[in-house]
Amino acid sequence: MRLLVAIDGTDAGADALDYALDMAVRLGASLLLTYVVEPAAHVTGGDGSKPPHDGERDDGARFVREAIEDSRTTGDDLLHEAANRAAVVDVDADTHVATGDPVEVLPALADETSVDAIVVGHRRAADREAVGDSVAKGLIERSPVPVTVVT
Repeated sequence: MRLLVAIDGTDAGADALDYALDMAVRLGASLLLTYVVEPAAHVTGGDGSKPPHDGERDDGARFVREAIEDSRTTGDDLLHEAANRAAVVDVDADTHVATGDPVEVLPALADETSVDAIVVGHRRAADREAVGDSVAKGLIERSPVPVTVVT
């Protein structure tokens, strides 16, 4: 058995990792630890009234590139920590950094890598976005494999 675990640096993501590690130990499963870089989260829009001057456009593009690179570095660090935690409990774990919308990327990755399930955290009521717009709900609707949502 192989579980895809979404790692995002939040408390909910840490809870999902804890749950997945516990399941992996019990079932003898391996993990695919995945961090998703969301470029759309780094793009800021204006009012659209006029295009930016070339210098402003260059500065904005550079800012977005740097923000995406910073996010990749953060993802690599989080995945390294998660893989170390897996090693401590003798669970085989691979890491993967993907780019895009998690609701689209994670089901596609699950299909491509033939995992048996996805484990994802979900922020508690005080911290989370509206349930109808949550990543967890989107994954449940789109995933080709079962999704466990850890709260």
